[in-house]
Amino acid sequence: MKFAFAPEATPLAGYTIKRAIDRGGFGEVYYALSDSGKEVALKLLQRNQQVELRGVSQCLNLKHPNLVTIFDIRTDEEGDHWVVMEYVSGKSLEIVLDENPKGLPLAEVEEWLAGIAAGTAFLHDRGIVHRDLKPANVFRENGVVKIGDVGLSKFITPSRRSAQTESVGTVYYMAPEVARGKYGSELDVYSLGVMLYEMLTGHVPFTGESTGEILMKHLTEPPDLEKIPPQFRAVVARALEKDPQRRTPGAAQLLEEFRRARQGKPLAEEIPASHFVDLPRVDRNASLRAEPPANGRAGNANAATAHYPPPGNRGSNPFPLPQPPAPPPPLGQSPGAIAGNAWSRITDFVRRKPLLAALIIAAVVIVFPRVGGSGSAVKELLSLAGVSYVVYLAITKFVGGPQAPPGAPPQNAARVAPRPVAAPPVPQPAERRTPPPPPVTPRQAPPPMTPETHRLITLRSRLSDLSGSMTMAVIWSALATAAVGYFFNPHLAWLPDTVQADLATPAGMGLFGATTVLASWAILASAKFWEGTAADPRQRRLIQTALGAAVGACTYWLHQTLQIDLGYRNEFPGLVKHISSVGLLTDSPVQPALAGYVLYFAALFGIRRWWWQADAFRPKRFRVSSVIFSGLVAFLVPAAFAFHQDWGMLWGTAISAVVQLSAPWVSPKERSALVEAGNASWLLRKVDNLSERA
Repeated sequence: MKFAFAPEATPLAGYTIKRAIDRGGFGEVYYALSDSGKEVALKLLQRNQQVELRGVSQCLNLKHPNLVTIFDIRTDEEGDHWVVMEYVSGKSLEIVLDENPKGLPLAEVEEWLAGIAAGTAFLHDRGIVHRDLKPANVFRENGVVKIGDVGLSKFITPSRRSAQTESVGTVYYMAPEVARGKYGSELDVYSLGVMLYEMLTGHVPFTGESTGEILMKHLTEPPDLEKIPPQFRAVVARALEKDPQRRTPGAAQLLEEFRRARQGKPLAEEIPASHFVDLPRVDRNASLRAEPPANGRAGNANAATAHYPPPGNRGSNPFPLPQPPAPPPPLGQSPGAIAGNAWSRITDFVRRKPLLAALIIAAVVIVFPRVGGSGSAVKELLSLAGVSYVVYLAITKFVGGPQAPPGAPPQNAARVAPRPVAAPPVPQPAERRTPPPPPVTPRQAPPPMTPETHRLITLRSRLSDLSGSMTMAVIWSALATAAVGYFFNPHLAWLPDTVQADLATPAGMGLFGATTVLASWAILASAKFWEGTAADPRQRRLIQTALGAAVGACTYWLHQTLQIDLGYRNEFPGLVKHISSVGLLTDSPVQPALAGYVLYFAALFGIRRWWWQADAFRPKRFRVSSVIFSGLVAFLVPAAFAFHQDWGMLWGTAISAVVQLSAPWVSPKERSALVEAGNASWLLRKVDNLSERA
């Protein structure tokens, strides 16, 4: 390979190059002598200079026997940057491993590991992560191990742990969390675990024919520990955990565990959370509880979990054997109990969803006078309730109803009284017992992934999902329009005559269907390009409001083109009927004007978080409560802006249903794999770009 400078060249004042050493991803390294005869290593930065300079500058004043000392950063007459650092004449770990293809002796492994762990722990104690630990960057001279090439090192603070950078180290030693753009100290522990694996076996745990294949193995495949000596398998496995939170907590801890394993001492292994009893849940689900003893002494509160003496022991037992449960109480309950249960459910609902409860109360207060004054209105509400229930059943059948929890019996399973089971004998205590290990707090389950979860989605994937969603939106809008046209026809007393007459015509159905399609497209398009990002909700609402205004203008144009006499009907007087000299209603006939359409749809789009209904990580595939809430919002918006209330409520309900049914949905079980795949795809493109630049 050709280097930029030949021996005896003096590109940097005060130093003479004697020979070239190596070429890396950031530049070239030379062995040189100062004018006074001091041996140094000169590194010429040729690529990604800002990344290298940032890493070197923060380590400029660090002094540790296991770190290569950096003397200075200089700039030559050509403007090139040079790093002046300590020259280490010993072999690198890479060369030593090449000379020992079957692995190193355990004593030598411990010597290398001790030096690397000490230098790495020194960096971590000062808030610095190396990020490029590999055998080529570790040297040994006169029995002292030294870590070099700190060009990728970086200060890690809570606000910068997820910052993305231009380089991510070497693929064979790259931690899985790099795919998510995270750079904590756990990254170096993983790289050190790979190096330990290589020192014990002679090869790295993950290989492949391409960079992408190796990256995917780091993300998904467990390491093959068969070739690791049995006493070290737990040590290596913990260091190579995919989850950084379950990984060995620090380089010094990894060295300590290796030494204990080599000496044959047991390791304190963390017990999985599934091995712990969820006492609150057990207490809630317990069906058999022992009465407190008469003598007032504290006892076991759950008789089903009490220990019983063996059958031969006739001694006293403060806890009776569990008996079959008593027969269930009669179905009939007192009116007071029924009222109490209903009131507790209502108060719980108000506490959990106060905004929805307020809207329901407002709707009831508004509709009640109409219901009390007209018998036909009662039929109308009952008919709407029946139709809504039928639609709910059909949609639930299409998208799949709620699933029973794992292990739950079928709904039609016969109820059989449990039979008493003899308790097993209590084992006799041993004469000598080893002290129990210290208690380990069970790890909490990761939070569920929601529309607020950040994830990397390619533009191609967004466009592909959006095209499919927009196509389905047309189909669902057509079905919704057909259903509205069928149920709200002049032969059925569902809505007032003005709505029936309009919806019964082809022009009215065309206006309803086209508006539903346009509104659904606007919501799906904006939500898809926001999906997985950290966009400010206020900015989203502002953009949605603008999109709603555009949809309102298009709807008015369709209204005028189709020449429909929409009419006007509103339970509210409307706080705003004019904006300056512009009216929201036309004079003759009275119906919504351009300003009325624009303000109504702008308010409808701005109030709701429509992106939650279109996000693939929304809680459920289809939520009837979201449709009802959207209909209530659409019903109450005319209280502020004068608009045809019945048409607005139908549009709000249909848009919510169409958006949910058209948008893609990922089940919670598949979301983690999807996020990992997206992050891996991003990482592959990043590495490919760096390779092309190099």
